[in-house]
Amino acid sequence: LLAGRIAKILRDATVVLLSLVMIGLSLVTIAFSYQLPMLIVAGVLYGLGMGMLEPVLQTLVFTLCGPERRGSANATYRLLRDIGTGVGAAAWGAVTMGAGYTATYLLSAACLGVAVVVHLLVLRPKMRKTA
Repeated sequence: LLAGRIAKILRDATVVLLSLVMIGLSLVTIAFSYQLPMLIVAGVLYGLGMGMLEPVLQTLVFTLCGPERRGSANATYRLLRDIGTGVGAAAWGAVTMGAGYTATYLLSAACLGVAVVVHLLVLRPKMRKTA
């Protein structure tokens, strides 16, 4: 409910960056949560981050491609998101079995750090060209 309004106030690139940071912070919080209130805070951060990120990414899929490619761009985005969810669940499950939950959440947060770098170096410049 807030993502559209926030995206209008801030630019889409800022919303993506803010969302990735919130999700990363939630994963670090989960890694060190030993009490329910910390876990609830992490859940709120994760929910807000994902709630802002998904609509903006979906909008970017349509914005960064030509009108004749929107259908295939949307299908590709959704397909790769589903594949990532399935493969990620199996991969992180294996990491958890070998290294434990704390390591899994910290490694997940590190992946978000990589996503922030990719966003800053690849996606943000493309977004500036279309703005």
